[in-house]
Amino acid sequence: MKKANRLRFFYLIPVLAVTGCSINNPPYTSMSLVRMESPELSAKPLSVQLHTGYAEERQFTLTADAEQQVNYGCSIYSSSNPDSITSNRCKKRDAIYRAGLAVAPGLELGYTRHANHRVSAKYQFAGQHRETASTGNWSQALVVGYQWQQEDFDGAVNFWTDFPDRNQRATRSEWQQKTTGYDIGYVVGYRINPSLLIYGGPYIYKGDLKGEQMLTVQQNSENSQLNFDLNSAGRQTGANIALQFNFGQYFLLQSELVYSQLRWEDARKNATQLNLMFGVQF
Repeated sequence: MKKANRLRFFYLIPVLAVTGCSINNPPYTSMSLVRMESPELSAKPLSVQLHTGYAEERQFTLTADAEQQVNYGCSIYSSSNPDSITSNRCKKRDAIYRAGLAVAPGLELGYTRHANHRVSAKYQFAGQHRETASTGNWSQALVVGYQWQQEDFDGAVNFWTDFPDRNQRATRSEWQQKTTGYDIGYVVGYRINPSLLIYGGPYIYKGDLKGEQMLTVQQNSENSQLNFDLNSAGRQTGANIALQFNFGQYFLLQSELVYSQLRWEDARKNATQLNLMFGVQF
């Protein structure tokens, strides 16, 4: 049994197997580019906000390429062109669910489900609160969050490995990973009129992944197992600008443009994304 000390020493290049089809479902982790953290909070404890929307999540595969770098993008390789990866999971679209509860004037606790689970605390330290905000109001807030996700796979695969021997064919893969991290952001907003708020600001996210992969490989009709350490780290730095439209007292629509620099180990990607979210507040 062999063990790779670090992820960067392990890379797989899927090729057409003897069956004519290369199948690989390598480990991956996801990042969310959803912010939409309005700086105008409620002054009334137990006030509630509920939101839903739809946005993309970005993925990094944890099996590295021939340059020994983590790949940005897809988690499934193309069987018809094994030297390139498909795009069906590079930008996976997923629903957004968010709930916020005011626990004190200007202090809100929240939960968001998108690419991961996220709990957050947001504190408004300047400007009028949501119920009394008028045209020309400048508001400011700080938000901190804790995020986590778990992914796993256990099933049959079919590809040739480049480590440690090209003559070994992987027949089964079992992996699991847990990614945890925290984010912090600053938000400033300006109320253009009673129904329209513009806001945005910078944020940073840092994450750590703990996991392992076990591959069953076959050579000369004999099976053996390879174990690989997937432990790795990443970060995301970016900023957003958003518009919040209020429709009466209870309904609102938010739209934001996010720019972010994504990094996981040595893989880097600049991403821009437009998000939409509809909500109710009471």
